[in-house]
Amino acid sequence: PQPSSPILPGPFHEDPNSTDAEFTDVSERYYRTYHSVLNGRPCAADGTFLPHGTPPTPAPLKAPDDWSPYRNRIEFEVAEFAFK
Repeated sequence: PQPSSPILPGPFHEDPNSTDAEFTDVSERYYRTYHSVLNGRPCAADGTFLPHGTPPTPAPLKAPDDWSPYRNRIEFEVAEFAFK
């Protein structure tokens, strides 16, 4: 187990032999990269970690006339046409 960080609650429980961070470079050398704090654990809006297996928070409902990040429907349709 890794030591506890002052900004993270409790120890990490991730497998150090996990293959999620494996890659090879141009010379075909094999690497694994890990970060002690940025581990991709889901958290709530206030930064507290969610228990493992907790489903993601559903996206908030939008009004039928909310075209964000576009200002209106025309901007949305132009972008959709241009990038489809």
